[in-house]
Amino acid sequence: MVNYQEGTVVNKFLVNNEHMKFVIKAFDAGTELPEHAAPGDVVVFALEGEGVIVYEGEEFPIKAGENFHFVKGGLHYVKGYNTVQDGSCCITGIKETGLDQLS
Repeated sequence: MVNYQEGTVVNKFLVNNEHMKFVIKAFDAGTELPEHAAPGDVVVFALEGEGVIVYEGEEFPIKAGENFHFVKGGLHYVKGYNTVQDGSCCITGIKETGLDQLS
């Protein structure tokens, strides 16, 4: 679904609007996202490979078939390592503020 690129994280947005974001992220081995606060509730699904989610200072390994949830405002970053095609691939769903009012 997304091609890896050496030394970087590649993003492919499937949905990106004012209520929801779904993005596939392909991490080359050793790459990571800088620490940031989640703009909404987030669920990360690992599609292939392995990586580490660092959430509120604690490391949580994640591999294909697993998921991880964190809440709005939670400080986190993700890094890929030792994986399929030298990278890991995750799909992330971000639930933005106000989405509850749509259901």
